[in-house]
Amino acid sequence: MDHWWMWIVLGVALAAIELLTPGGLFIIFFGVAAVIVGGLSLVGVVERAWVEWLLFSVLAIVALRLFRAPLLARLQKAGGGKDVD
Repeated sequence: MDHWWMWIVLGVALAAIELLTPGGLFIIFFGVAAVIVGGLSLVGVVERAWVEWLLFSVLAIVALRLFRAPLLARLQKAGGGKDVD
C-alpha cells in the first residue's frame, strides 16, 4: 500500500497529544506503534491493511504493558521527593 505516510503522521500527532496532555504516558505508546508500522509499510514488510492494524494494536498494547510502569517509576525517581515552598 502507498499510505505509509499516514501512519507516520498519526504517530507524530499522537506523540504531540501526549506532550500536550498531563498524564500517565498512555498515548505515546500508540504513537510509537504507528511510526513503527509506517516504517514497516514503507520498507514493504507489511502490505495488507488488516495486518497493519493488527500489528499496530499488538505493538501498542505490548509496549504499554512492558514499558509504562518502568518509565513512570524512572520519571518519579528522577523528579525527586524534595518539598518546595
